Amino acid sequence: MGGTLWKFSAAQVPQLDRKLMPTFAFSGSKALLDVSSAAQGNIITGNPQDSYKYCVANVPNECVSGSQQGDVYVNAPYVQYPFCNYPSQAASMPDEYDICIGDNAMIYNSLMQVNGSVTDITGASQRSLGKGLARIRETDAFWHAHALANSNWIMFKTSYAQDVGDMIFAMELPPATTDSVNRTAYETLTIATPPMFANMATAYVEYGYGEYGAPANLFCTSRAEVCAVGQPSDEPFFFDVTESSKSCLCPAPPDARFRSPCRPSTWFTLGGSSRTAMEAWWEPARYLRVR
Repeated sequence: MGGTLWKFSAAQVPQLDRKLMPTFAFSGSKALLDVSSAAQGNIITGNPQDSYKYCVANVPNECVSGSQQGDVYVNAPYVQYPFCNYPSQAASMPDEYDICIGDNAMIYNSLMQVNGSVTDITGASQRSLGKGLARIRETDAFWHAHALANSNWIMFKTSYAQDVGDMIFAMELPPATTDSVNRTAYETLTIATPPMFANMATAYVEYGYGEYGAPANLFCTSRAEVCAVGQPSDEPFFFDVTESSKSCLCPAPPDARFRSPCRPSTWFTLGGSSRTAMEAWWEPARYLRVR
C-alpha cells in the first residue's frame, strides 16, 4: 500500500483472537500502537505520523476505507521481512525489521517462576515475575534468571534496556500466594442494581479494565471500543458499537432469567431481584455500567 503501510488479510493472520487474549504487535524491536476503533475511514495511513501503529478491522471500512472484517494494517518503516521472521532459535534481531502480530500469552518474554514439585497442566503453579525490562526480539533463547542462596532475590541480564549494551538487574521476589480462584474459567462478579431496574426483563453490562484507559472509556482490550456482555453467546463479550446486535434485546424467559453469554450454566437474575450477576473474562472488571 502507499508509504510504509502494510496490509494483511484475515486469512494471513488466522490465529488472531482478540477477545480471548491480548495482542502483541511489533516490527523488529519496535512495539506497535493499536489504533483500532469503531471509527470508519482512513484511520491509519502510510505517512510518517502513523509510524509504528497498527489497526485491526472488526467490521468493513474500519482502519482504511474498503477494508474487510479481520484485515490488519501496519505502518512500519524500514521493513526487511514483511512477515514474522525468526532467523534461528537462539538469534535476536536488534538491527532488523519484520512484522509480527499475534496472541500474546502471559509467559511470552517473561521471567517465570514454576513450582517443580507438582504436576500442573493448567498453569496454576506458575507465575510471571515480569518482563525484566527486556525488549522485543532482543532476548536470546536461553535467557533466564539466577536465584540467590536465600531464594528471596533473583539476578538476570537484560540487553538494550537503555538502548545500548547489557545490564545486570536484581529483583526481590514477591511472597508466594495461593487462592481459590480458578483462572481457567470466568470469574463471577455480583452487581447491585438500582431500584429503577427492578422490573427490567433484559439488560447488558458494559465494563473495562484500567490497563486500557480512564474509567469512563470502558475498554477491555487495546481496541478503543466499549465492551459489554448481554444475551447468550459463545463469545466472552461483544463490542458495544460494531456488535450492538449481540446486546440483550431478546425477551426474558418466564422465570425472568437469562443465561450469561460467558457460560451457559450461569444465569442473570432480573425482574424480581434487585441483584444481577455477570461473569468477566479472567478477572472482575474494574469499571462497570449497567444498561
